[in-house]
Amino acid sequence: MQPYADVYRFGGASTGAPLVLYIGGAIGREDYVARSSTPPDPIAAEFQRAFEVVAPGPVALLVCPCPIDIGSYDGFLDHFDQELAPAVGGSNALSCVGYSAGGPFATYVGVLSGADA
Repeated sequence: MQPYADVYRFGGASTGAPLVLYIGGAIGREDYVARSSTPPDPIAAEFQRAFEVVAPGPVALLVCPCPIDIGSYDGFLDHFDQELAPAVGGSNALSCVGYSAGGPFATYVGVLSGADA
């Protein structure tokens, strides 16, 4: 099953901007496939509201579903390092957030990637 993610840029963010990585909770295979063709608008909208209050400067948001068929935490870290981070142009700071089953993946990426938050 092909992994996917959605990227949003706020405050004029371009490549190299601080990156917030959000990894969602566990979902079934059918939902995973269905969500690959629909943007995660509720998550992006919530982030947009927070951004408008805090306005920290340019920032990118990368929204990933909880990994399916990625193999392991190391498999997701490889996916992040080799595919996701380069696709958004890298970042000068990283913050990782995970919901439910996405939490351990976010923590793993954050710790091993030297996340700032």
